[in-house]
Amino acid sequence: MKVELELEGGQRLKELFLWDRNEPYMTLESFARILMEEHGLGSNQSFEGDIVSQMRRQIKDFRGYRIMTD
Repeated sequence: MKVELELEGGQRLKELFLWDRNEPYMTLESFARILMEEHGLGSNQSFEGDIVSQMRRQIKDFRGYRIMTD
């Protein structure tokens, strides 16, 4: 997955990571809060919503693979 945020002062945050969509213990919202905390973004609801929205879109758009057999 890739998350991109436009920060104040024209700065950008770009983060790439793997996400297990079957992860039972980490929600998208809790991941967004942790990511914001790690980058010192405080508790900005707008950033949290944007991160979750980007992740949901990428999960929805993900096309799984099919194992081809002979």
